[in-house]
Amino acid sequence: MTKKNSIYYPSFFTYTLQGMIALSIGLLMPFILDAYSISYSQGGSMIFFLLLGGMMSSTAGGMLIGKAGEKFVIIVGALCVLFGYGIFLFVENIKIIYILLFFVGIGTGLFNIALNTLVAFVSDSDAKKINSLHMFFAVGALLATIIVASISFFNLNWKIFICIIDAMAFATILMFAKMDIHKHKQDKRDHKLDLSFFKKPYIYIFLALLFFYVGIENAVNGWIVTFLSESKIVSETASNSVLSVLWLLVIIGRLINRRLKKSITLESRIVVTSIIILLSYVLLITTSSVFVLLASVVILGLAMSAFYPNVIANSSEKIKSNSTALGLILSFGGLGGAVIPWINGLVADSKGLQMGMYAVILSIVLLIVAAICNIKTRAENYNNKID
Repeated sequence: MTKKNSIYYPSFFTYTLQGMIALSIGLLMPFILDAYSISYSQGGSMIFFLLLGGMMSSTAGGMLIGKAGEKFVIIVGALCVLFGYGIFLFVENIKIIYILLFFVGIGTGLFNIALNTLVAFVSDSDAKKINSLHMFFAVGALLATIIVASISFFNLNWKIFICIIDAMAFATILMFAKMDIHKHKQDKRDHKLDLSFFKKPYIYIFLALLFFYVGIENAVNGWIVTFLSESKIVSETASNSVLSVLWLLVIIGRLINRRLKKSITLESRIVVTSIIILLSYVLLITTSSVFVLLASVVILGLAMSAFYPNVIANSSEKIKSNSTALGLILSFGGLGGAVIPWINGLVADSKGLQMGMYAVILSIVLLIVAAICNIKTRAENYNNKID
């Protein structure tokens, strides 16, 4: 195995785990609402605390990488997941669960910044490698939907899924503990704190792009199963299957995205996919036809597949492996991922779950605005890269 592959493969495994964790609360929400007799807003708060931890640790993780390296940050992240979800298995107090999910979120945030920084550096910001990393997020998301659908079908204990996540977190610790990447970090990189990116206007566009996109993605992951189940368009088991189809299409889309011609700029891809996300999402939440529902899921999955890795690749080629800048961008994604599903929960409590899902449309419109602004600053971006 080559030096690079010895880094890529464990990174892909851990990003698979990242995908499973990202969908965990959303997939388990119907079970959790029933088991703990909690409201929509409390369910939204669970998603909020999970993603709040991710947002805060993404920012801190960027600076921590400069001091201790990606290996240390990834191991600490796995320990946080192991601790949070390990204790979650044995408690029922909702306030304690919020705290535990915050720790799990810290772990995912550390994974996010460390793995993206590591793969971007090792591959020299190769869009194909970054896209491959994010394809494994989709693999994890798909596995999560299949596992939870199986648990529902066979009437098993939903906490089995949490145990699987803990087992994978422990495996991550073992893999990275014996990996030799510390010397690689010290010899080839200068990790001094560089805040010059705040002077670049495009950095704020990337903050907005990930804020709205991750919020939209987590709103879909967090509420779509409950929404479809309660709307009676499909059964509860079929609702999980819909999410499985969505993430299967994300995987297929990311394989296609790897082969797109470089003549199609990343900025153009981001605009086109954001518009497709809007159209397919509106179809998804307004249709009463199973056929239209499946068609919208297929289109939404393909559009989502390209958006996140293209934004990461687009930002990475401009910020040049500046882990602090990337950490800030990812942290804003975490912030949006926490705030938007939480707002959905509040709206759902007061106006009904369908209105909560409609609220996401405003975020998608703002996403499109940010994507268009990104195209307009393309020329300036390439003349003013962060050193």
